[in-house]
Amino acid sequence: MNKQIIFIAGVHGVGKTTFCDELKGKLALPSYTASNLIKTFNASLEFPDKKIKEIDTNQDALLNSIIHNVEEQKFILDGHFVLFNENGTIQKIPVETFRNLNPSSIILLTEEPQTIYKRLELRGKNSLSINEIKLLQDSEVLYAKKISSLLCTKLYILENDTQKNDFLNTEANYFE
Repeated sequence: MNKQIIFIAGVHGVGKTTFCDELKGKLALPSYTASNLIKTFNASLEFPDKKIKEIDTNQDALLNSIIHNVEEQKFILDGHFVLFNENGTIQKIPVETFRNLNPSSIILLTEEPQTIYKRLELRGKNSLSINEIKLLQDSEVLYAKKISSLLCTKLYILENDTQKNDFLNTEANYFE
């Protein structure tokens, strides 16, 4: 894929949407979510309980949706490195997906699992325990490091709101 993608990752409820909105405003770039692009390509796909069926098929839909629906050469993409599959087991997004996306940089957002849990509760969309959130986030961090190493792509890991704000006020300038 010949697009310049800034990939923003993290578990559900970590603050990806808020961060992407702020980064989008700062860089004047469009922002897309992987789940919306997947649904655009295949409207029958739903992810109500954060347990995803057919993860590999969904990633093919994501790549096809970017090819057919994203006109911009440079954009922000919000997604995941790992997800719970339909059996409740943590499953890695295929390496090939990231090779095809070929992100120019990766920003992984993390947060205390209790904070994420409270955010999901406030949304009325929490089907995960604090322990599941911790396991998912730990897996996300390990796999993000592996993918960034394989792709030789810069990885930023932002661990809390202070680091996120500092990044937006300093490092984000290098993306312009």
